[in-house]
Amino acid sequence: MAQILRIVLKLLDTIRSRIVKAGQRRAKLMFEAYEKPGGVFSWAPQAREWFHDSRYTWYLGVLEVNG
Repeated sequence: MAQILRIVLKLLDTIRSRIVKAGQRRAKLMFEAYEKPGGVFSWAPQAREWFHDSRYTWYLGVLEVNG
């Protein structure tokens, strides 16, 4: 039963929502890595702004879905 539900949910999922979810997951992982001491944010603080831009998370999502 659980497998059927998983299949139905996957069929209902649109490509747009998959891209958005994948982009948000990737952005979260990157943000956590970048904010560590000595990480990217220490020498490129403007990169922090990218994570607030929906176009950047969309880009990350497209890379994840297609890559």
